[in-house]
Parts: sequence; C-alpha cells; structure tokens
Amino acid sequence: MGFIDKVDNKWKHMNSKRSENSEIDEIRKKIEAENEIIKEQIVLIGQHFWNLYTNGQYEPTDDRELFEKIDDCNSNIRLLTVQADNVRLKGLQDRERIDEETRIKIETKQAEAEDRRQRREEERAAKRAEKDAAREYEEF
Repeated sequence: MGFIDKVDNKWKHMNSKRSENSEIDEIRKKIEAENEIIKEQIVLIGQHFWNLYTNGQYEPTDDRELFEKIDDCNSNIRLLTVQADNVRLKGLQDRERIDEETRIKIETKQAEAEDRRQRREEERAAKRAEKDAAREYEEF
C-alpha cells in the first residue's frame, strides 16, 4: 500500500506543479505585456523630448502623462510579481499538505498492518496453547 500512496503523492505533486507553472506563465505573459507598454511609452517619451529639444521647447511638465503611464505599468508589475509569489507559496503549501496527508495515510496503513500481524500472532499462540493443553490432557 505504501508504494501506491507514494505514486499517488508524486502524481498530486506533478499536478500541483503543473497548475502552479500554468498560472505563473499567465502572470509572466502579463508582465511581458506591461514591459512592452513601458517600452512603447519610453519611445514616445524619447520622440517627444527629442522633438521639443530640437525645436528648443523642452519643458518637462508637458510630458507628465507619459511618466504616469510608466509608473502605472511598474505598479502593475509589482502587483503581478506579488501575485506570482502567492501562487508559488500556495503551490508549495499544497505540496506540503499532500506530503503530510500521504505520510499520515502510510503510517495509518502500517499501523493497521502491524495490528493485524500482532492479532495473527496472538491467535497462533492461543491455538498452540490449546493444542499443548489438549496434548497434556491426552497424556494424563
């Protein structure tokens, strides 16, 4: 029984890890999308400042919205990173729970097997004692 429980444990581990990796991949794709937005905003900022500079009209307050967009994307990346960490933590907790459940299951089955072995041994000893008593009675 222990072998089947261990295989079941490995199967649950694999499914947990697959689910975790799937969620993390989705989060990574969102992070990549946010990074692409940042790159686009940087290009726009660069073009904007270059045009202003070349025309002698550079005023940093004119482009505040571009900086705010980058700030928003960076905030989103921080939140997504925390979300990915939470998924990793949940996956780890799931696997620890699976391990504990499997350990308890194996220990319970081992204890039950030991109890059955002890009962069989006691029954055999009782039968031997009965046979010995019957022999003594016959010899008497």
